[in-house]
Amino acid sequence: MMAGKKAPAPAPTRQLPNAGKGTVFLTYKGGLQTIVSALAERLRHEGVELRTGVTVKSLNKPGDGMYEVMLEDGDGGTVQERFDGIVLTSPAYATAKLLSGLPAAEYLANLEYVSVANVVLVFRAQDVASPMDGSGFVVPRSEGRTITACTWTSAKWLHTAPEGSIVLRCYVGRSGEQDWVKLSDEELVERVRADIRDIHGIEAVPEFYEVTRLPKSMPQYAVGHLESIAELERQLEAYLPGVYATGAAFRGVGLPDCIGQARQTAERLVARIAEGK
Repeated sequence: MMAGKKAPAPAPTRQLPNAGKGTVFLTYKGGLQTIVSALAERLRHEGVELRTGVTVKSLNKPGDGMYEVMLEDGDGGTVQERFDGIVLTSPAYATAKLLSGLPAAEYLANLEYVSVANVVLVFRAQDVASPMDGSGFVVPRSEGRTITACTWTSAKWLHTAPEGSIVLRCYVGRSGEQDWVKLSDEELVERVRADIRDIHGIEAVPEFYEVTRLPKSMPQYAVGHLESIAELERQLEAYLPGVYATGAAFRGVGLPDCIGQARQTAERLVARIAEGK
């Protein structure tokens, strides 16, 4: 992507009906999973061992500078291993269990999480009269809608739809509005379609839809959040040096925020190990 900034490729010539010419957004044709897969491949190439389907049951400090971690595999078997340093990137409620010995971990245990869902609707272009001359819209709480936003995916990412199709990705769920989680996929789609019908004027039945539910995926920062996180980090440094906790629940939920936090945490851990602490 950085190389592309220096020598941008020509904008795609194919445009959907009424779509803007070109886009300021960048993504991977295979989706953001491309980043994860590339990182995993690079790590394996560097000799890093990656394990999936393993649960961390406990974290202890025996007193010799190392940390003991109890791991459980999918069959219920356990094994204890030792590490020089640890980075916890699990959701706050899971991290809190592993750091239960720290008073500040109680804040993580009580941090509110909101469930959200993505509802993708695919229509024939001929059934969509409204111009797709942007990237989408957001919906304020005062509107009383089911959806909180809508991305015109096929206009924002030209490669995501075949010729003659329009793809809309609608977002559902925010703090204080969680009743939708009790709905079936079919009921949720009908509510989303009602909003799209009112806002976009699209009466047609979608050719295809997909619902992706993301339970407890959006941490909600309360007043004093940064101070509470700073206190947790002070306690980690004092009582569990070499153990770090980071992720969306700490200093930003966006991808740039999480990548920035990851870089800083990795640099701190590498520096500590290099100094032999």
